[in-house]
Amino acid sequence: MDPFLHSLDNVIKAEDITKIEEMMMNNTVRFFDSPYIAEYYKRLKNVPVQEPSNQVVLAWLAFLSGDFMAHYNLVMHVDFNQLNDVMKGLYLDLKALSKIFGTLDERIKLSLEALHYVSQDKGFYKAYAFSVHANLIFLKDQIRDAASYFEQSFELFFKEKIYFQASVALSNALFNYICLAQFDHVIEKAEHTLMLTSSFQSIEKMYWEVICMPLGAAHVMMNKPSLALDCLDRAYRAIDHMGLVHMHGNLEIYYMKAYILLNDQDSLKAFVNKTITLFEHTHMEVMQMVITYGKIMSNHPTKQAEIERLENIVLSEKKMRPLTLESILHLCLTEGCHIDFFEPLISYIESYRYAGDLMSLQTALLHLGEYYYVKNDVQKAKVILEEAIEMYHKKQLRAPFFLYPYQCESLIRKLDPTIYKRAPKLDDIDALTNRELDILDLINQGKSNGEISNILFISEGTVKWHINHILAKLGVKNRVEALNKAKSLKLIK
Repeated sequence: MDPFLHSLDNVIKAEDITKIEEMMMNNTVRFFDSPYIAEYYKRLKNVPVQEPSNQVVLAWLAFLSGDFMAHYNLVMHVDFNQLNDVMKGLYLDLKALSKIFGTLDERIKLSLEALHYVSQDKGFYKAYAFSVHANLIFLKDQIRDAASYFEQSFELFFKEKIYFQASVALSNALFNYICLAQFDHVIEKAEHTLMLTSSFQSIEKMYWEVICMPLGAAHVMMNKPSLALDCLDRAYRAIDHMGLVHMHGNLEIYYMKAYILLNDQDSLKAFVNKTITLFEHTHMEVMQMVITYGKIMSNHPTKQAEIERLENIVLSEKKMRPLTLESILHLCLTEGCHIDFFEPLISYIESYRYAGDLMSLQTALLHLGEYYYVKNDVQKAKVILEEAIEMYHKKQLRAPFFLYPYQCESLIRKLDPTIYKRAPKLDDIDALTNRELDILDLINQGKSNGEISNILFISEGTVKWHINHILAKLGVKNRVEALNKAKSLKLIK
């Protein structure tokens, strides 16, 4: 059990409102640096707190727990003028994140005002304000700036040892870098951080397993699905154990894409059914779109209903999330969707190019190239596909070529024979780092983990961490199998 939750229970049971208010004021940061926010809120939601700063904290707990009516009422009753500067910033950030307090542009203004109030802070409040601002400007397609703000947020949280929030901020930063197709940065930053935190114990160690989620996503987009699944499994266990419902969505979509890349329809169908069971009756917009995508890609019995749902989205003329657009484009090409969506697609391509969202851009280009190819406009298809192929090589952005069946594959083969020269399967040998090769060689010499630790001047926990990655990359279960496979591949003598 969380020790802080235990202490909170004891104070609440004493029914001394003064002591409860005092505990809340003295532990503001602690309420945020934990996966148990919903449990804190469950204990405090009926406590009649009067201190304005505590009302702000309780409003945040209500918001993060999904109790939006209580959140709204608490926000409206806070006396802003009685708050100090950092709490004013936290209050404005709360309003900025909530759609009920204005348009996106209005809420971005609130977050900028919050940044002003916390400008002198060097810890939690500034870090949190950076994170909120990053979330909002990401929705405005300012992906590069959002990545930077998230990374600054991570650095401040980590420096202050606010590890739960640090792991969330880093995970968000890395997902932004994935959109920018900066996979080398994602892998380097994630693996470096996992190494730094490998000696952490218990729940704090589990916080950092969360960043295996963007790490897995990067491997998916580089067309390394087996390695991706190993990372996603680690993230799923941690997220499930900590009950971090809000982190679902991205996790599921990359699982699905990994199974599609592996052409593993049985696993895809099983995973989609599991996701439906867990999330179909929630009100999470992201999860509903992920379920729609999963039903379409797995030929679920209710697939037709999802197709009609997507057609309604197109008719609404609202701006679509990239996954929604991706699903519609796939349907237009494979299912005879009743809406010709390819003219509006050009405006989406320009917005992705402007934002630097190369991941969405390449997928859209491939579908547009397919559209022109089917219409026998080969010259237009060629120009569009050449841009997608350039990203394949320069950015290692490979998965979109293998996720969907394209009639224009024959043209792609003519433009670049290397892309489809082999089936899209795991080829992770080039992913072994020099350090991993060194460790393999030492294992081959019969060295124990402790001996390897002394030879390479790293902790024994870091040795184990490297070995787990070696096993995953080679697709084996133990050290003996790793040595046999490494020798067969001439990685070691």
